Amino acid sequence: MIQATLTIVLIMGMIGLVLDGGRLFMVNNDLQDLADAAALVGHLMGRPRADMPPPFHAPARAAPAVGGRTAGKRDGRRFAFIVHLLDADSLRRFDRSLEPFSDSELEGLKSRITEFIEPYAFGELAVESADGRRTEGELIALPHLPSELMALSEDEAVALVQSAVDSAVERGAEVVGLAGFSSIITFGGLALNAREGVTVTSGNSYTSWVAVQALEAACAERGISLEDCTVAVVGAAGAIGHALSLLCAERAGELILIGNPEAAEASLARLALVAEDCKRHVAALAATGRSFAAGGFAQACLRPPARANTQTANGVTISTDIDRHLPRAHVVVTATNAVTPFISERHLRKGAMVCDVSRPFNVAPNLGNERPDVRVVDGGLVCAPEASALGLLEEPDRHNVLLACAAETIILALSGYRSEHLCGRLHPATIGEIGKLAARLGFSAAS
Repeated sequence: MIQATLTIVLIMGMIGLVLDGGRLFMVNNDLQDLADAAALVGHLMGRPRADMPPPFHAPARAAPAVGGRTAGKRDGRRFAFIVHLLDADSLRRFDRSLEPFSDSELEGLKSRITEFIEPYAFGELAVESADGRRTEGELIALPHLPSELMALSEDEAVALVQSAVDSAVERGAEVVGLAGFSSIITFGGLALNAREGVTVTSGNSYTSWVAVQALEAACAERGISLEDCTVAVVGAAGAIGHALSLLCAERAGELILIGNPEAAEASLARLALVAEDCKRHVAALAATGRSFAAGGFAQACLRPPARANTQTANGVTISTDIDRHLPRAHVVVTATNAVTPFISERHLRKGAMVCDVSRPFNVAPNLGNERPDVRVVDGGLVCAPEASALGLLEEPDRHNVLLACAAETIILALSGYRSEHLCGRLHPATIGEIGKLAARLGFSAAS
């Protein structure tokens, strides 16, 4: 999902140019004047005056009204959600004055101005839970694409997101959530410093919970369960992938863990550790009296492997070869930091189910057309309580639907829930607690 409007801050001596909602504000001390934003952008792109787009007049902004109550009357903690651009359509969707410009024009403009832009706040959001609690917040935008964020040095990346967190806190946020690559480049938020009393979350716990809930619901529609399925987790060594591996270890008939082929040796080593974690997780559940389906992975995982195999670890298939192993899976769930799609129709068996949690997506966009037999399950999408004003968090053309990572931020703000496992490596107990808390507050997996 695209998560930022185009608000451009250029500092030129004593003059600041702020492009917001299609209008240009020229500020010099206390003097303000208005001009048209699209015309300025056209000029910066080198368009002749005759080819300039017509003036765009943004609608007047109004504070979000939820449940008949006005903004400012909240019961929960205030939140902020740090977001970033995904592609050129990000700019068009959230600044309609840019619709006349091509992808290449917008990408060229952005490349020229990104170095001048700092994280900035926008949007007015409010949510009222099923039990009547209310919270308010806003978005903090990083004006970068995923590829640009991944190209930063570790120090630059952490400093960028830290500045966004600091800005959010200075503006009153008590809960700060990390979207997409703002979490990835800060090691799931572990590299960030939060002020005392402020909760920072990667949003990955509820994302993992929602993905599994959506898969179980899709299986139920087909009259099967995950216990009947071979499940492949792509990106299993990542934070979400690791959590999904543990959750699927409880449920799947067979488990395949897939890593990054560009660093195959290191990936296989990390996957072996994930496989060990899966075994320990199942054993811990068994010690509490949890029983597992006969013939399923969990039950087999409790027994020693019959023989050593370089492609298995404790009964789990581990590999970096999606061509070989994905076609065996009935269910594929993917959560990686790849910036372009790499899973296509040739990787999937007939009638497979695919849950793509990644943003940008890992699955080719034309998959549904090429393989109508494949069921694509919404990955990490949530229905918010009906009394919500989600603004630009709302998915395009999907009323009241937002990403689970954003929903987790709101859930923490509404409930006051705290945990030591909201950043970095996730904990199954925390994942389950947030999932149950979300249901009580009125959130549910999108169908």
